[in-house]
Amino acid sequence: MHSISSEKSEYLSDLFPRRKKSHSAYECYGSYVIRQLPCLDEFEWKVPGVHLENWVRERASIFNTTGPFNLVHGDMNGGNIIIEDSEKAFLIDFDNMYYGHCAPELVRCLIANYCQESLSKQQLFLDTYRQNVSKESWQFWQENMVTIVIFSILKIMSVCLKKSKKLEKKGLTQKGHIKFAYSQDLWIWLQNIMIAFPDGRGDWPSIIELFTLKNKEQARHDYRFSL
Repeated sequence: MHSISSEKSEYLSDLFPRRKKSHSAYECYGSYVIRQLPCLDEFEWKVPGVHLENWVRERASIFNTTGPFNLVHGDMNGGNIIIEDSEKAFLIDFDNMYYGHCAPELVRCLIANYCQESLSKQQLFLDTYRQNVSKESWQFWQENMVTIVIFSILKIMSVCLKKSKKLEKKGLTQKGHIKFAYSQDLWIWLQNIMIAFPDGRGDWPSIIELFTLKNKEQARHDYRFSL
């Protein structure tokens, strides 16, 4: 559903050279993550003894060139997921596939689904995901879940903050403020995760439980608009 085993994806990735090249940053994910760190000067940091950029640099090595790599969907969002009879989840629209790590895309989709769907549907999606990826990819997700979630939050924040500034420059102040407020909620969530799981170990229900939004309807609209 989400990706194909490494042997098949290594062959199939040759069919998509342009996409593979455009996503080459995933092969050196450490520098990719650092470049995507948003400007956080306006946000208060509440995790004592932790410098965020150093924390990210130390943990970015999990995305090294040894894998596990898969053929990744490339545009996994609520609009491309079909849930049938509350028993199966399917992905559609595979036009943007690339060869790389699937876990960051998975968690960004889960964050979107939290704003749109119930935790039970998220669990259904995870169960389907587990059945359709290699054992190495599932183990990678389980062992590095907290780190992957934090990296993904930073990526989403980066997108939101950049678009917030662009909207305000265009005079769309209210939409810009919505994105900025959503970034603040994500920032608080990120810090709560780091405080709750200092050893980097956590499960998805416990992680998502820490995500509290002041206005869920606003967040739903903002996330769909952001990506």
